[in-house]
Amino acid sequence: QLKCQETAYVIGMLAAGMSKANNIGMVSGVQSGSMNKIVNGYEDGAKAYNADVTVQKTYTNSYIDTIMGKECGDAVLDNGADFVYHCANESGLGALNTAIARGVYVVGDSYDQSFLSPELVLTSAVYNVPKLVEKAYLDIVNGAFDGSVVEGGMADEIVTLTAFNAVVPQELQDKHYFRKHGANAYYGQN
Repeated sequence: QLKCQETAYVIGMLAAGMSKANNIGMVSGVQSGSMNKIVNGYEDGAKAYNADVTVQKTYTNSYIDTIMGKECGDAVLDNGADFVYHCANESGLGALNTAIARGVYVVGDSYDQSFLSPELVLTSAVYNVPKLVEKAYLDIVNGAFDGSVVEGGMADEIVTLTAFNAVVPQELQDKHYFRKHGANAYYGQN
């Protein structure tokens, strides 16, 4: 199981740090337990960086409806957000594209989406599923598998972030819990 909430936490901190309006948005897919972990991770990270930031959360109720993604993206932008993160697969591309068209910073998801706008995509959450499968396989081969769900997060480099865009100040990149330390802080290990 991917611990996507860890990268979401770090992205929330980035969003809160980059927002000039103190208002950020998230466009998510179908509401579920795993999606709620990601949404909560984003909000928790943002609030850890700036307790007063407004975090707008929307759901497309789809992973393929780019028009609904655009509508959700427009909704958070029309309500004052100046940063958009998505975790909604193809639906999320609708949100990213509308934010990019409006000159707003965004974060991609699932793969490096910087090609959409090298100027405005600040990073992307990337999921290394083959590495998770390898981890599970090695647990079995080494006799360490106990039948529980195999999880992987930032510390395992199974969920990662691409390099930060050059517009992200180095001070912000280094601040608090960025990168692997974000995941540790999120779970009270730092």
